[in-house]
Amino acid sequence: MGIEELSIPTACYIVDVHLGKWRHEVAKFFDVVFIAQKDYVDQYRKVLGHDQVYWLPLAAAADVHKQQSLPRIYDVGFVGNIAIAHRATSRSHQLKRIANTFKTNDFYRFYPPEEVGQVYSQSRVVFNTSIAGDLTMRIFEGTLCGALVISDSAKNGLNELFHVGKEIVLYNNDDDFLEKIHFYLAHDNEREQIAVAGQKRALQEHTYYHRVKTIANYLAQPTLKKHAPMRNASSQEKAMSRHIIYTHLHMVDAILDIAKEQKLGPLGRFVKVLPALGRRLII
Repeated sequence: MGIEELSIPTACYIVDVHLGKWRHEVAKFFDVVFIAQKDYVDQYRKVLGHDQVYWLPLAAAADVHKQQSLPRIYDVGFVGNIAIAHRATSRSHQLKRIANTFKTNDFYRFYPPEEVGQVYSQSRVVFNTSIAGDLTMRIFEGTLCGALVISDSAKNGLNELFHVGKEIVLYNNDDDFLEKIHFYLAHDNEREQIAVAGQKRALQEHTYYHRVKTIANYLAQPTLKKHAPMRNASSQEKAMSRHIIYTHLHMVDAILDIAKEQKLGPLGRFVKVLPALGRRLII
């Protein structure tokens, strides 16, 4: 039985909606869809054909991204994706300028979740730069750890979540972010005042406890409908959507299972898994 066949309402939370439309296929299997980027709500409502699509921003985990009793040994902290695909982006250029100017953590290593909280608790400033105007986890994690977050002017509702200038600081361009970092490192009182206010806001409104509570409130509404498009789709339509999803997630075994159900021979199975194998080799 697929999730679209359940007798109870279903919900999903989709992040990184700015990085590929294959997530539309995921959303089709659920009655209620929460997405992390506000600017994409209307797009998803149009694709799904219903209004049970809601903005649910990312957040921070209060048990992990908390201010720890550690000295703030870094001028600037950053943890994020510096994959090969991002090496030619403005993010890579910005981080190089920061690393050449300030004392930082190692931007190019992997940090497990518990170490992210340590890095931000050791940073005076947490630098945030998005890939496509997305509202990233760094904003919430950095503020919750008590650091001053200096961010690009991200879209997707940032101004609705924090008071800009009083709880976080935004920069306009590459020269501006360096000037702002220099300024707030040289002015401890101003930096700490904004950092404390940002941390208070994050604790009050932007932990995953708050996000789960929001989901529960929506699911408790008596007007909730079973709107998942795949509830009424044909077996072929469901198989096609699942194939798109599994290909992007490199789920070769799941693709082979669908191919077997379709009674495809060895060559047909190979053709089906080839795109997923290609993605796995490239990414």
